[in-house]
Amino acid sequence: MSSSWAWPPAGCASVCGSAALGSLILMGAVTVVFAFLRLYWAALVAWAVASGVGIFFNINTMSLRQRLVPSHLLGRVISIAGVLAWSAIPLGSLLGGWLIHATRNVAGIYAGIGVVECLIAGAFLLFSPLGHAEDELPSPGTATRSGAEPSAP
Repeated sequence: MSSSWAWPPAGCASVCGSAALGSLILMGAVTVVFAFLRLYWAALVAWAVASGVGIFFNINTMSLRQRLVPSHLLGRVISIAGVLAWSAIPLGSLLGGWLIHATRNVAGIYAGIGVVECLIAGAFLLFSPLGHAEDELPSPGTATRSGAEPSAP
């Protein structure tokens, strides 16, 4: 069955890696701004923007995985990525709690987290293959990494 609604789109990887890393940089910047906001409504807007950018990041990383990982390995790769991401949450919570307890500066720690997020995403954008993931994809009409010919739209 052929459909014009193929997902991920064929040109996704040409922007998905950069878009994902750009969204992380934006999320870090919004986190820094959020750290110093004192008005509830302004903080609520910043939190909503950060959440929306987070969703954008998730969509782009999943699309990139679907384009780069062979079908027979995709489930394993997604599972491992999920385990690694969810395993980091309690470690980050413990570290953040310890830093806040040690410094008594919630806003400063929160801003520092945003800066570190920007720096890590920027480093990946500039110095890793993720910043130019389009180079890793086969050209249209050639065999995919799994060895199968791509289906016609």
